[in-house]
Amino acid sequence: MTLRVGLVAETGPEGEAAVAWLATLGEVQARRYEAGHLEAAVKESDLVWVHGAVRPARLPADAVRGFVAQGGGLLLTLQAAALVGPLAIETVPPNDCRDLVWSHRADEWWSEETPALPARRHLRGLATYGPHPLVDGLHNGADCWAPAEGEPYAWACYSGGAWPADGRVVAVERGWRVQNPERVVAWEYGIGRGRVLCLGAFAYLAARDARLRPRLERLLGNALRAAAGAAEPRPWWPSPGTAATASDALALPEPLDFEGPLPLPGEEALLGAGPAEADAPFDLAGRRAVLVGDETCGLRELWCHPHRAVASWVVRADREAMQGVQVEVTPDVVVRTVQTGQRRLLEVAFVALEHPVAVVEYRPGRKRRESVGRGPADFEIELVMDLRRPWPFAAGCGGNLVYRSRDDGRVAVVASESDDGVVALFLSRTAAVEMTPVAGNAPAVRCRVRAPLGTPLLLAVAGGASQADLQRTLRGVRRLGVSGLVRQRAQRASVLAEARLDVRSGDDAFDRAFGWAKRRLDGFLGDVPGVGRSLLAGHGAARAGGEGRPGAMRLAGPDACWAAFALLATGEFSTPRQVIRFLGDRQDVTGQVVHEATTSGQFTFEGTEATLLFLMLVARYLAWSGDRDFVASVWPHVDRALAFCAAQGGDADGLIGGEGGPGSPDAAGGGGPTLYLAALWHAALRGLARAADVVGQGRLAADCWARAARVTAAVEGRFYDQAHGGYARALGRDGADWTRSAADAVAVLLGATNPVRAKLSLEALGGQAFETAWGVRSVAADGPPSARGADVVRPLTTGWAALAEYHAGLGEPAFRHLSANAAAGRARQRGAYDEALDALEGRPAGGSPDFAASAAMVVLPFVEGLLGAEPDGPASRLTLAPMLPAAWPRLEVRGVRCADSAYDLRLRRGDSVLAIETRRTQGPGLAITLAPWLEGVPKAVEVDGREVRPEVTAWGQGVRCAVALERAEEHEVRFVVK
Repeated sequence: MTLRVGLVAETGPEGEAAVAWLATLGEVQARRYEAGHLEAAVKESDLVWVHGAVRPARLPADAVRGFVAQGGGLLLTLQAAALVGPLAIETVPPNDCRDLVWSHRADEWWSEETPALPARRHLRGLATYGPHPLVDGLHNGADCWAPAEGEPYAWACYSGGAWPADGRVVAVERGWRVQNPERVVAWEYGIGRGRVLCLGAFAYLAARDARLRPRLERLLGNALRAAAGAAEPRPWWPSPGTAATASDALALPEPLDFEGPLPLPGEEALLGAGPAEADAPFDLAGRRAVLVGDETCGLRELWCHPHRAVASWVVRADREAMQGVQVEVTPDVVVRTVQTGQRRLLEVAFVALEHPVAVVEYRPGRKRRESVGRGPADFEIELVMDLRRPWPFAAGCGGNLVYRSRDDGRVAVVASESDDGVVALFLSRTAAVEMTPVAGNAPAVRCRVRAPLGTPLLLAVAGGASQADLQRTLRGVRRLGVSGLVRQRAQRASVLAEARLDVRSGDDAFDRAFGWAKRRLDGFLGDVPGVGRSLLAGHGAARAGGEGRPGAMRLAGPDACWAAFALLATGEFSTPRQVIRFLGDRQDVTGQVVHEATTSGQFTFEGTEATLLFLMLVARYLAWSGDRDFVASVWPHVDRALAFCAAQGGDADGLIGGEGGPGSPDAAGGGGPTLYLAALWHAALRGLARAADVVGQGRLAADCWARAARVTAAVEGRFYDQAHGGYARALGRDGADWTRSAADAVAVLLGATNPVRAKLSLEALGGQAFETAWGVRSVAADGPPSARGADVVRPLTTGWAALAEYHAGLGEPAFRHLSANAAAGRARQRGAYDEALDALEGRPAGGSPDFAASAAMVVLPFVEGLLGAEPDGPASRLTLAPMLPAAWPRLEVRGVRCADSAYDLRLRRGDSVLAIETRRTQGPGLAITLAPWLEGVPKAVEVDGREVRPEVTAWGQGVRCAVALERAEEHEVRFVVK
């Protein structure tokens, strides 16, 4: 259906740009009207769009309101948004109306010290509270204006906390990773059957810098459709909350049945136990909830996506705060022994797998030989519940809170008045519950639970994105009961242990580290209402200072891809498939893949790294799984992402640019080509070429191969320099950057550089400039002081180094780096892997204490490095090129999965023989090539006692000795080396 749009705009650049843009819209029949002809416009149009500084001598207010009431649409943009006052639509018109010239120095958000790269420093846009039609395809907001120095601009907004009195707030101002709820830039009104939509800022079609033009055009197209739509309910920004009050009108659910025991740590193979350590964190994660705490201080926060259900958690006995003295940590349960001077209790914490529910049990313990003192303990739990949305949303953004509890204390509820979040507390028996508001600028409720602890007390905390969401959760919990919730987690643990890759090397510490990494990776799968289901970058408590940033608890782009690579290597295909679907479905209008999405629903698109890794992940998923149908279903996303990447940089030689965030490997180029990006681009093209052949895209495959060849030539021709004896880190406007970086290993592990030329770079990673006891420095210690991360060790980059070394046949330094990553799981949080470590002391250096990409770099270098797995699922082929470390005389690997098949492997090394046994355990037989690293050419090779002639090639300081097994079943291959 064609939409008749009447554009009312003054003569000038903005008016002319609006006319030109409307002419490009096929579904729109547009006509321009002069400012004095507004009444004619409402008579001849379905939608009237008033754009810019329109100041008619007479405003036909009655005619305009009558037009809207009868179902017409009115869109007011830029200064025209101020017309809501003269048109008698709004009693409190916008209070921030300006017509100025932009100055970067006068930007109220930024200073020279602000850690943002120039191309993003001053971006402006808008953020909605949810999926409003205005941001359809823009993921709850978008940057749409990149102001230029000296550029005229004008707007009509509400600032300083002022809001429209009669309208609903649609969007507030946002910039690069910043949100300003003090400035309302979009709002709307429902009048009769029609709607008035105001977009008071940043809709500059004549802007000098047009790089955000695709987002702006999508925004304005949405605005036309949203203003012309019916006046149905839509998500709006609630009025900011400052208070919490008791309410007898708040509905209380019935108590829960707590039948069934919580799991015991002794039943779990992965167990970290010992004295509680000061400030050592722990976390328990499900798909919808994450419980975080410290070993000594105890539980701290419970996040039930997308809100913080509990902001603090304090336990007391006889009015004295209890401290942890012993702890047992498993992936599914944490048990703490807590005590005071006179009392000792046991705390058992558990989080459901698929529901936003945490269950915690307190029971009497013993102190020395005595029981818990004379009589039951006077036990108290104090919870603070604030229903805070994570950063960048401000505290109290969901509005005021209301609360209520049952007389017997079995149930207590805190909810936002806007129905943006609710949390319910359930107790297993009668207790005294006192609920009071917390003093401060943001609403929060303190809930004190007091009960004698002669018998165990259980409490469950259930969260919901809304009351309806909570009711769905409670129906599921009542159906399953505590025993059912425990059973769900046990069944998932069984799948991960028995149906996913498992390692038995004889090195118990490494085997446990691998098991922990595998379980941690599975635990990062998060399900956030209104945002999606994908891998979170990490887990951790919120930062001090009230920002509401819970560790790295964000749905990531790059970090999720690296974690998904590792999950594929374990034989887990479902979670990477969900990551691909999430990233593909939430592409930007340009085809760019999201860099990160907060669990509060703010999406950030930056650089090309995430898009390149997405393309690599699609290709790698196909290689491991052989799932042609799924890859074909997401191919439109692949086409858009590939087009976006190809459009970046514009180099004739095929290199692309992309400005990364501070500390990212591609940040060094300042938007220009970097070796890291070139390597990702090269790998993405080669992987997509193979995938395109599989899904019947032969012409695209040929194009990808040709592009990859140009990238290869450019890497060797532009990045390599004989005088420096290596490859440049980046090619900037002022020349090449020769800072030595561990990220250079990515080019080696992805095969983007000449292996002979890259030899010096790899050898340097094991030298003093990079090597530490806990891994590889991100940047060489002798690099320039300005280099980011010079004194930081990241398990991610250490894993890159190990993978590159394995790729080059340097097995022992690679194993040393892999072992350093494995040991990191015992350094601070039991069974978890820090995001970054101080290079000098090994202590945490900021970031998340439980980071997905760090856990991935225990798994990936083992499977694709030490084991040398090279899958080709569509062709039913698998190559294994193991490099058994000198410290391991044997290795057993169960559940190596490729396509629909799985194998168990056993490697044994004696004085003169390396024996490799294969046994098919699932699916049809694969064509398997066994190509281990050997010190020299073997004297003989036997397959099931029959001598064969292998294919021998040089590999590092030894040889790669390959033997092919067609439709492999159960075989023994013996390499006789002496």
